[in-house]
Amino acid sequence: MARRRGIPVAVAAVAVALAAIAPAWGHGEKAKSDPDDGDRLPRPPQSVAVTLTEAPTDDAQLEVTDGCGDPVVAGVTVRGETVEGRIAGGSPGRWHARYRVISAVDGHPTDGRWDFDVAGERDCGGRPGDDDDGDDDGDDGGTASPDPEPTLADDGGPDDGGGAFPTAAVAGGALALVVLALVARRFGAR
Repeated sequence: MARRRGIPVAVAAVAVALAAIAPAWGHGEKAKSDPDDGDRLPRPPQSVAVTLTEAPTDDAQLEVTDGCGDPVVAGVTVRGETVEGRIAGGSPGRWHARYRVISAVDGHPTDGRWDFDVAGERDCGGRPGDDDDGDDDGDDGGTASPDPEPTLADDGGPDDGGGAFPTAAVAGGALALVVLALVARRFGAR
């Protein structure tokens, strides 16, 4: 009879151990963005945002470049899981957005990028890649080099997109196994 009473205790002990490490199983990955990857907007957005699966730290970085490759973020705010950049102007064409954050939950870095288009005729002032083919698709008939992508300052840390070795998850899993083994040993010896 003592063994039957010990089973719920063992299950509860494992559940508590797993609940304590649950946040370490995943990383703060991109859940959605606004505008979304591949969207086509009629005019430049007033803001660009990325929502993650975990809240980032307040020093999150978000960089957005317009159709001419110019930076257009006038300020970044972090609210919960969302990093938002206020946009100041911008030229039509292919826009590039890139973020780099540290998860406030597990401390792991995550970065990512996405692109969207802003309709209109791009005028980059005669720079290479200027859209001079008369259409509003943001290209110049295939003769220009691709639009530059934003570049966040590299801090020398891993640029792993959240794929760093899950140390906390492994340690938590080991703890759960130890608790389970101890409970099984205690109730199995009777």
